[in-house]
Amino acid sequence: MNRRLIFRVFGVLVATGLVACGPIQFVSQVTIRAEKAVSTARLHKAHIYAKYEYYGAEAFLEQAKHRAGFGDYQTSYRYGVKSEKLAQKAVKLTKLRREEESDVGDKSDQKRPTPPRP
Repeated sequence: MNRRLIFRVFGVLVATGLVACGPIQFVSQVTIRAEKAVSTARLHKAHIYAKYEYYGAEAFLEQAKHRAGFGDYQTSYRYGVKSEKLAQKAVKLTKLRREEESDVGDKSDQKRPTPPRP
């Protein structure tokens, strides 16, 4: 009798653990990593320099939250991964484009030497 009770308790604990995996992955991916990546992209002003990637990351993040509202944590996790990757790409592109912009700006800001008068 004690064995059956132990197996039932163990089965309930395993089932509870398996059910909880989806929400745990969702929390770590979507609400921590993806949101942090999107906010980092926002701070780097990716909405100006890498519009496609930034707004794509925001859309995937929003969709991840939407799907989690229906309990579809696996799909939500996948959208969270896509959001994080796009946000990271947006930050990289933003840094690159700002660097290019500053390189071009430095050359045009240089004063030309005045030619000597005869």
